[in-house]
Amino acid sequence: MMIEVFKLTQDEWYGSYKIFGWHDGVQNPKLVTVTFCGNISPHGDEPVWRVCVWGNDDFGLEFDSPDEQRVKSIFLEILEMKYVNQQDLRDLGFISA
Repeated sequence: MMIEVFKLTQDEWYGSYKIFGWHDGVQNPKLVTVTFCGNISPHGDEPVWRVCVWGNDDFGLEFDSPDEQRVKSIFLEILEMKYVNQQDLRDLGFISA
C-alpha cells in the first residue's frame, strides 16, 4: 500500500513543487510530496516500512523502520504539520536519500 500527498514547505528542495498564485496568504507556495511506502522489503525478508519526502527532482529525506506502527505514526505526524521542513524531518530521524 502506498499513500502520497502534497504538503507545504518553507525550504528549497532543489526544486520544490509550486502552486502558482496565492494560498493561505503566501504567493507561489512551495510543496513536497510525502509518501507512506508501506513494506519495502525485497524478497519477503524482514519487513521494512518507509516514509519519504521529496521535492520535484533528486533531493529527498527518508525514514525506514521495521516497526510499522512507528512509521505510520510519523507519517500522520507529518500530515499534521503546517510546513514540512528539512530540519523538522531530521529531528524525527529522517536521513538523506
